[in-house]
Amino acid sequence: LLHTSESLGGSIRVGMVESLFHAIGEDLIREYHRQFPRVTMDIVVDGTSVLKERLRQDTLDLACLIDDPLDPDEWQIFCAAGTKVVAVVNPSHPFADKKKIKPEEISGHELVMMEATAPYSIGFMNSMAKKHLDTKPFLTLQSADTAADMAERDEIIAVIPYYTAAGAIREGRLCALDIAGFDLTQDVQAVLHRDKVPVPQLRGFADIFREKIDTLMR
Repeated sequence: LLHTSESLGGSIRVGMVESLFHAIGEDLIREYHRQFPRVTMDIVVDGTSVLKERLRQDTLDLACLIDDPLDPDEWQIFCAAGTKVVAVVNPSHPFADKKKIKPEEISGHELVMMEATAPYSIGFMNSMAKKHLDTKPFLTLQSADTAADMAERDEIIAVIPYYTAAGAIREGRLCALDIAGFDLTQDVQAVLHRDKVPVPQLRGFADIFREKIDTLMR
C-alpha cells in the first residue's frame, strides 16, 4: 500500500541560506508540518558553500541554495528558479536618480555585501575586477535582509538578491541601480547530493519549496 504523507515518519535534515529562510522559511516549515505531521525537521541556516559541503559529507539531506547552476552529475536538482542580483540604495542616495551608473562610480562608495564565499558576491567582485576596479566592501555578512535594512537607513550600496529587496523597491524605500555591464542572475535551487536517495519526505519538502519560490518570484 502507498503511504500517505500524513502517515510517513522519520526525520529530515535541511539546510537553507539566510535570505531564503527569512523570505519563506516560516511558511515552508508550517506547510511541511501540516502535510507531514509525523516527520521531524532539523533546519540549518548557513552559507551556500557550507551547505554544499555538508551535503557532500551527508550531514544534511537537502539544501535550498542560491548559486550558479549546479552540475547535474553531482547534484539532484529538484527546483531551479532564476533571480537577479541587484545593487540597491535608498531614495536619498546620490545614485538614486541616475538612470545608468558607470562601474567606476561604484568604486570608493560604501558597499555592503554577503560573505566572500557567496556565489553572487564572487560574481559581483569578478565583474568589477574585470574593469580593474577596487570595490572592497566595508562590511560582509550572511543576512541579506540586514544589508537591505542598512541600505534603507544609510548612504550605502547593498548587493543582494532581488527577492530580498523586491518589497522595499515596490514601496519606494529602495532603488535598484542600473550599473553598466553588470547583469548577474543566480539560481534558487533545492538540491540533494547524487548519492542521496530522494525519499518521499525529501521530495515533499522540495515540492513545497518550489511552490513557495514560485509565489516569491511573481
